[in-house]
Amino acid sequence: MRVNFLARFVLFVLFASVAGIVGYQVYLKASSPYQTIDAQKTTVRDSYSATALVLRDETVIPMVNRGTVSYLFDDVAKVTQGMAVAEIYDSYDQVVLKHRIGLLEEELRMVEEADDPGVTEVTSLEAINRLVLGQLKNLGGAVSNGVVSGVSEIKNELTKQLSKKQIITGLEENFDQRRLELETEKAELEGQFRLATPQVITSPESGYFIGYSDGYESSLTTEYAGNITLDIFDMFIEGQNQGVADPARIVGKVISSYNWYIAYPIPNDLLSEFQVGREYDLNFLSIGVNDVQASVDSIITGQEENRSLVIFKSGLMSSELASVRFPEIELVFRSYDGLQIPVEALHYSNDEGYTGVYVMEANTIRFKRISSVFQGEKFVVSEIDQADASRVQLFDKIILSGKDLYDGKTLE
Repeated sequence: MRVNFLARFVLFVLFASVAGIVGYQVYLKASSPYQTIDAQKTTVRDSYSATALVLRDETVIPMVNRGTVSYLFDDVAKVTQGMAVAEIYDSYDQVVLKHRIGLLEEELRMVEEADDPGVTEVTSLEAINRLVLGQLKNLGGAVSNGVVSGVSEIKNELTKQLSKKQIITGLEENFDQRRLELETEKAELEGQFRLATPQVITSPESGYFIGYSDGYESSLTTEYAGNITLDIFDMFIEGQNQGVADPARIVGKVISSYNWYIAYPIPNDLLSEFQVGREYDLNFLSIGVNDVQASVDSIITGQEENRSLVIFKSGLMSSELASVRFPEIELVFRSYDGLQIPVEALHYSNDEGYTGVYVMEANTIRFKRISSVFQGEKFVVSEIDQADASRVQLFDKIILSGKDLYDGKTLE
């Protein structure tokens, strides 16, 4: 009984002490005549964003014979000249048959791997549960973001891990029966599919193959990079998604040249930021690709007084970049890192001759200097210098308002 009483007494003392400290801090904050805010790090970017126009050299692959196209790649793919990129079947049913056989082959592969004693014996239940949860998280992320291209792979991996779990936990001894069912169905479908005689489509050039057309392949080529005008630019921007070619008569296209151009509209008050030959990093906001290096090839000014076109040239290409025509692009001219200081907290010290702020240190007010690297309407960004104690530091309590402020003032 004595031990229990002592333990309760100690807990009571600790609780009372914590409550007293918290209450005292609340009292100080409520009774203080000064409103404060903690100095926090921030990054301010001097940037500009606009919808641009992409000019590329693309070789179109026409649809010679009518039929249903089955692509050999799910997305944009890097190909070599003569490589098979698609097949054209006489009917849609034949394409469905081919797809079903492919799904059966994939499930057979997963069943065989899950049923392999050499794989399951070295795999712990904890590891499988972790992989299952990871795939469920990936599936949720793909669905919430509207991304469907990778869902099939996620589903296959999830099925494989759940099959392994059945073996390890003893719910299934093996998958011999399921394997037999899959092999039987696959053989039956392959017997029907042998009658199909698809036309094989090969790539006419090496480059990036894309299984669709936006209709601008013949009109927005690199030869127009030097003579495009603002009027022409506006015409294409206003008519985007209205390409002049019929995509239904095209199998796809190949981007054969890595050199491509971007027509980028800017207000004339930004002309001083651009110089022919200078390299810039472009952020493609619409596809989430950042820091694409491009150099200014030319600057085209029109009769309008407030706009110009900057023509960028880039030699970088990827599957994401190959698929865009009217991207939203951001250019970051400068970036400022430092402490965010509200404008209303700024003061000029006649004694020190510096602009700074008053901060609260315990019960004493101190004046600390700032070194402004960026001036905004509502705040400034002050350079961080941890070695200089006279400057504002991270988490300093900056006084926003109050009367009779001076360095060294002690609060009662």
